[in-house]
This record gives sequence, C-alpha cells and structure tokens, in this order.
Amino acid sequence: MRDPAALHGAFSYQPAYYHFDREAAINYFDHGPQNSRGFRALKVWLALRQAGRAGYARMIADDIRLAQDLQRRVAAHPELEAHTQDLSITTFRYVPAGLAAGRADVEAYLNDLNTELLTRLQQGGEAFLSNAVIDGRFLLRACIV
Repeated sequence: MRDPAALHGAFSYQPAYYHFDREAAINYFDHGPQNSRGFRALKVWLALRQAGRAGYARMIADDIRLAQDLQRRVAAHPELEAHTQDLSITTFRYVPAGLAAGRADVEAYLNDLNTELLTRLQQGGEAFLSNAVIDGRFLLRACIV
C-alpha cells in the first residue's frame, strides 16, 4: 500500500459511541470493506435451525428481563446513576458519593472518570461493557445477549 493513511481514511469511522484503544488492537474493518458479509446469513440460519422461533423468543425475553433487573439494581445503588433501559440495553454511570452532577466541570470529570472505568473493566475482563454518549454524558452500556 502506497499510502496507508488514505486507506484508513477511506474506511475508518469513529462515532462517539465507539470506545477503542487504537494502539492496543488493529481493527481490520478500518482498513477495508467488511470481511465476512457473506457469512452473516449462514450464522442466522444455523441459529434458527438449532433454537427455532420459540427458542429465540425465550432467549430474547430472558435477555430483556436481565437488563431490566440490572436497571433496578443500578437505580438502587447509591453510587450508580441509571439512565436508559430499552430491550436488552441498560446505560448508567458511576457517580462517587458526595459528588453533585450537573455542573459543567463535574460532568467533564464524570465523563473522564467513567471513560477510565470502562477502559479498566475492558482490559481487566471483569465485565464486558461498551459505552454510549447521551446528552454529552459518557455512560457505561450493558447489552445483554
């Protein structure tokens, strides 16, 4: 490749909800068209053959119940702030005791704090969370599947 930056510039897209450490891993989707587009249908077909429609409905309902339970537990915890819960996705953030959210400087601190928390969780393997940015707030995002 004569100009790797041009290749990366053509295919790379980094929206606010992506939280990738660019130095730690090579994300091949940033360097060309999707690698496995043709095999998506095969994965869905195999799963439907194995679980069936009723099995899928049961699994999805279980995931939604787990996400709702997570939302309730987060809302009950004094240092966690629940934000959204829809289908199997729950968003929340860590707010240390005694810290009043709302001021711009506090919100900036909380964004940095939760960004660091997510990075440590992902690197440590304790939990598999991603992030969401809603109304300028960096939130932890749990998607249960």
